[in-house]
Amino acid sequence: MHLDQLVEELWEHRPPGSPSTTLQTYVYQLRKLLTPGSRGGTALQTKPRGYQLLLGENAQVDVRSFEALLTRGRKSLDAGAHLEAAGLLREALGLWRGPAFGGIVQGPVLSAYATHLEESRKSAMELCFEADLALGRHRHVVDELSGVVRSHPTHEGFSAKLMTALYRCGRKVEALEVFRRLRAEFVDQLGLEPSAALHDLHQRVLTDDHSLSPASEPETAVEPAQVPRIVTAPPQNGSTLAQIPPASFHFVGRQAELGLLVGLFGPAEAERRPGLRMAEVTGPPGVGKSTLAVTVAHQVRQSYPDGQVFVDLTPVNNGTATLAQVLTGAMRAAAVPLPEGESDPAALAYAFRGWSADRRVLVVVDDVMSTEQVHCLHPSGPGSGLLVASRRRLHSPGATAVVDLAPLPVAEGVHMLAAIIGEQRVAAELDSAVELVHACRGLPLAIRAVGGRLAYRTRWTLAGMVFRLSEHPDWPLRVSAGAVPLRETLLGNYTSLPEAARGAFRTIVERGTDEVTAQWLAGALCLDPVDAEQLLEALADSFLLEEVVDTGHRYRLPAMARLLREADIPLTRQTEYMDLPRQCTASPA
Repeated sequence: MHLDQLVEELWEHRPPGSPSTTLQTYVYQLRKLLTPGSRGGTALQTKPRGYQLLLGENAQVDVRSFEALLTRGRKSLDAGAHLEAAGLLREALGLWRGPAFGGIVQGPVLSAYATHLEESRKSAMELCFEADLALGRHRHVVDELSGVVRSHPTHEGFSAKLMTALYRCGRKVEALEVFRRLRAEFVDQLGLEPSAALHDLHQRVLTDDHSLSPASEPETAVEPAQVPRIVTAPPQNGSTLAQIPPASFHFVGRQAELGLLVGLFGPAEAERRPGLRMAEVTGPPGVGKSTLAVTVAHQVRQSYPDGQVFVDLTPVNNGTATLAQVLTGAMRAAAVPLPEGESDPAALAYAFRGWSADRRVLVVVDDVMSTEQVHCLHPSGPGSGLLVASRRRLHSPGATAVVDLAPLPVAEGVHMLAAIIGEQRVAAELDSAVELVHACRGLPLAIRAVGGRLAYRTRWTLAGMVFRLSEHPDWPLRVSAGAVPLRETLLGNYTSLPEAARGAFRTIVERGTDEVTAQWLAGALCLDPVDAEQLLEALADSFLLEEVVDTGHRYRLPAMARLLREADIPLTRQTEYMDLPRQCTASPA
C-alpha cells in the first residue's frame, strides 16, 4: 500500500507534522506482532514508497475462511444440497463476532472494504435462511429472522423470508404485517414501492397460494438446539450504536423547532445540565413529527458517543405486537443484556436502566400514545437524552421541552413541493402550487404524496393535479403514514379516548358545529361546565379539536377532523370495530 494512501487513510486531511516517522513507528509495532514464522510465514515488508503484507499459505485469516465457506455454501445451494449449504453458511457466519472492523476508525479504503464485507455477510445470511426454509426449518428460524429484519428494515430478501416462515407457521396476519412495515419504510424514507417480487409474495400470502407450502418431506429433522443461531452483530466496545432511520431529503422549514431541539440535545446543554433531557414532539397525524425527530437525532449524533436507540411503537398501537415484544426487540438490537424469556415491561425497564447507567445515549421513540409506553425507555446515564414523537400531548412530568407542530405555512409547503418536483415546474405554475399546498392542508405527508406523483408524471401539470384533487376533497384522509391511511390514524386518536370524550366528539361532529365552548357542550350533554371543559381539553390534546386563539375558551374542528365530518364517516360502534386497529377497540362507544 502506497505511503500517500496510508496517510490519507489514517489522518485524511489532518496528518501529523511528520507522517512518515509516525508510520514507521506503527510498522515497527506491527512487525513485533507479525514476526516471520509466527503467523504461517506472514511478514510486513517495506517497498518503495509503501509497505506490503505477505500472508503465508498457512496463515489463518477469518476473511479468507469466510469467503471460502460462502463460495462453497452458494455452490451447494445452487446444486440443491440444502443441508450441506446450511452447514457451510452457518460455519461461515459463526466466524463473525461483531461489525466489520468494529471499534476502528476507518478511512475511505477501509470503510469501502468494511461495507463490502458487511454486504457479503448479509448475502450469506440470506442464503442460509433460504437453505433452512428449504429444509422445513421455518419454525426454528422465525425468531432469528425477526431479529435480522429489525436490524435491516429495508432489506427485501430478509423480509421475504420472514413472511414465508411466518406463513408456514400458520401466522398469516404477522406475515402480512411484515410487508406493511417494509412498505412503510420504503414509502416514508425513500418514496418508493417495494419490488414487484415482494408485491407478488404479498399477494400469494393473501390468497393462500399453495406454492408457499413447505416441502412435504424435509431433508432432515433438525432440533432447534442443533441449529447454530445467526447473530446480527450487536455493537461491540468501541463501535457506535446507530439505529436512527435515514434523514428525509425533503425536510424544509421548522427552523425554530429544529434550533430549539438541537440546542437542547447538543453538547453545550449536556455540560450545563447533565441530567436526562427529554422532549416531546407532538402534532396531528401527517404533520412531520417523526421526520423532525429523526433530523434532530442526526444533527446531534456526535453528542452521544455511546450511540442512539430508535424504537417505533406503531406495532403496539395497531395491535400487531405487544409493548413487551417491541421493547425486547429494540433492546436486543442494542445488545442490552436481558433475562431469557423476560416479558414484564417493568423488568425490561430495569434492564435498560442498568445498561444505560454508564452510557450517554439518545433514545428516540416514535408514535408514543401514553407516558406508560415510554417509561421503560428512560436512559439513566448522565447527559443522555429522550426524544418522543406523539400524535397526542402526553404532559410528561419529566419533559424538558414540548414542541407542538402545526401544518406548514404556505411558503414552506411550496418550498417542499419544489424540492420534490423541481423549482422550474413550481415557478411556472406558482398559483397552482399554492393551491396544492392548501389542498394538502399544509401537511408534509400529503405534500410529499402529491409531489411523489408529480415527480413520476413529468407531463402532468400542477393545475391538472389541483383539478384531480378537487374531485376528491377527502383525499388527504387516504394518504398513508406508512401503510396506514391518515383516516385510520386519526380515528385511532378518537377510539383510544375514554367514552365520555368520544361521546363529546360525536356530538360536536354530528351537530355540524364549527366552534364550541364548554357552556355549549355542557348544555348539549347535561354536564357541569368544568367537566365539559376537561372533555374539550382531552379532545384538543388528541388533535381532534384546536383552541381558537384570542377568543377565550373556544374550540373548533381542525382541517382533518372537518374532513371526517364532510366524508360522512360514522363514529359508531361498528366503525370502531371494523375500521380501526384491533387494540383500539377495547372500549367501544
